[in-house]
Amino acid sequence: MRRLALLLIPPALCACHPQAQNTAPVALPAPAQAQPVAPVVEPAAPPPAEKAPAMPPPKADLPATPPKAEADYRSDLNLTGTEPFWGVQIRKDRITLTRPDHPDISTRNPGVSISGETASWNAGEMTITLKPADCSDGMSDRRYPYAAEVKVGNEVLKGCGYNAKGLPRMPH
Repeated sequence: MRRLALLLIPPALCACHPQAQNTAPVALPAPAQAQPVAPVVEPAAPPPAEKAPAMPPPKADLPATPPKAEADYRSDLNLTGTEPFWGVQIRKDRITLTRPDHPDISTRNPGVSISGETASWNAGEMTITLKPADCSDGMSDRRYPYAAEVKVGNEVLKGCGYNAKGLPRMPH
């Protein structure tokens, strides 16, 4: 068997690498001649234009509503709320909370603390927060310039506020 295998291997190897036989050479076509290419010429840049006079930037559009006036938290203020009804008077030296069926709470005005547009008073057992807002008392068409919140113990009273110099007018 070994002899048979040895006899078959050389012919198999020859089949994988055929030797050139006496054949006539094949003529290949000559490579195509390169055609001359015209050079690419880019157009010249236009001469620099004269600088136009500087135009002022366009004016910004005016806001649809005028900016709010700065809140005046150091003046006398009145706060009011409904459901339940309540009222607070903030004066230079005193702060007083009145409610039906409750004793009035009156304390020294400790002064206002202002953070951004929000004002607060920490007056004994009351904490009052006031900020600019279009506020409605829910019972009339009257609009107030401030939203108010009064915390008394665990109770939170929400309502509106205005400058004590005058009650906001009713719309016509």
